[in-house]
Amino acid sequence: MDKWLSRAANISIIAIAISAVFVVTRPRNVSQPQPGYQVGDTLDLSKLSLTGDTLLIATRSTCRFCTESMELYRSLAGANIVWVAVDEDVAKNRQYLLDHGLAPGAVHTQSELALSELSITPTIVAVNAKGVVRNTWVGRLPADRAAEVRSSIGSR
Repeated sequence: MDKWLSRAANISIIAIAISAVFVVTRPRNVSQPQPGYQVGDTLDLSKLSLTGDTLLIATRSTCRFCTESMELYRSLAGANIVWVAVDEDVAKNRQYLLDHGLAPGAVHTQSELALSELSITPTIVAVNAKGVVRNTWVGRLPADRAAEVRSSIGSR
């Protein structure tokens, strides 16, 4: 009986060790956060009177990835940009952008523009003059994705 109990204990220990190794080393499905708006969606941006291709850039002053994306935002000078303050007031967001060398012009809140699904920061949404979403980018972008944003300016 003691021999049987000892074998059962050893088998249990081995099974637990194998399970632990499986849990620790299994591939995890860590997906990129998805923007609330998808290519082809039409946003009601009638409050903005868009005149052409525009980038909606959602930022928050406490967002580390927004701060790390400032070089990209500065490289977009000359593009039609609408700044969207996510979960903070316009004055705080405008000052944040100014402090990082940007001239943001108008800053709007997501609720003011009825962009409730634009809640992940940073997010860039490229829209045409009719408010149709042409592309979206979420998070701090690697160089190739940042180049994609820059090349989207003015393209149809």
